[in-house]
Amino acid sequence: MPFQVDRNLGVNVETQVTDGLREAILTGFYKPGDVLPTILEFKRGLHVSLRVLLPAFRTLKREGLIVPRRSVGTVAAGPKTNVFHGRVVIVKSDNPYFYDTVMENALTRRLNAAGYVVSSVSAIPLGGRMDDPEKERFDIRQLSAALRQKTSLSVIIGTAPPLVRAVAATGIPFFTIGGTWPATPGGIGSASVDPGSGLPGVLGRLRERNVRSLVQIAVQQADLMYSGALRGACGSYEELVCFPTHFERLALDATVRMAYDIVRGRYRTKADLPDAFLFTDDYLARGALLALIAAGIRTGRDVLVITIANKGNLPVHSDPIDLLLYDPARDADAIAGALIAYLDTGAAPGTITRENTFVAGESSD
Repeated sequence: MPFQVDRNLGVNVETQVTDGLREAILTGFYKPGDVLPTILEFKRGLHVSLRVLLPAFRTLKREGLIVPRRSVGTVAAGPKTNVFHGRVVIVKSDNPYFYDTVMENALTRRLNAAGYVVSSVSAIPLGGRMDDPEKERFDIRQLSAALRQKTSLSVIIGTAPPLVRAVAATGIPFFTIGGTWPATPGGIGSASVDPGSGLPGVLGRLRERNVRSLVQIAVQQADLMYSGALRGACGSYEELVCFPTHFERLALDATVRMAYDIVRGRYRTKADLPDAFLFTDDYLARGALLALIAAGIRTGRDVLVITIANKGNLPVHSDPIDLLLYDPARDADAIAGALIAYLDTGAAPGTITRENTFVAGESSD
């Protein structure tokens, strides 16, 4: 199968099948004269019904891309192109994180332009402890089906060990966006975060504002940054972990609400405030900033706020905030270039470092 159906995309399944087959023919995955798999083979390979496949075949026949031939089968009849070079499977979670969404879309565009058909597959979380990635569980049936097809490369957005192992077990080369390399056999590289890239800007800002007390707020212990340096830079330093033990995977709106409740409960007046906050998650920051607004607290004047954020998805806030800014489109461009070079030449990309940039006093309006 040149593609897989993803029922988590919010796109009609019949549309996905029609578009997927059209792309496979136009790009040369199926060349003119190739006999396509039978309807029943597509049914089994894509896990869809005949009611989905038959209209898709009728559409492609009407467009002149396929021709039924007696005693032969359905034959591809598209233009004589040969731009198809291979197939890449992108493995993602079902949470619509902004960074991951931009990364997936940008990689797909670049790989398509280079002649690679891209299939995106969601791995559905079934539970487990997010503070212990080894204990996370996923429904990988869709992923397994996608990887049974001829695949040049798999790109894993995220670092859940069960997903990495599932891909590694197929023998298909893979690249992880997150994590370290070479941690698992079969990995050709990873895009890892350099959490220290923005530290000089943070420390300079704390000195500039004469910050004596700082609270760093994170969803989980592993998200905390710069602890040693921040503790040495401020007279009073506190770490607030919203889930200090274990927790199930959080929806994004739940993260926003959790931060709102915690900050609203702890910092009711200006007298309760530290000199500065550092948030390690942009959705966490969104809820916390709403709580500060509700309490009549002005960032930049009453309290310094520094938060991780993604370019194109800044927290909605009218007062100045400082950013540790990531640029997913820029990162995707660098990663796509390295992956295409690997697919063309076999040169493994190794480790690609993703850095953030400290931006002082940035306002989201």
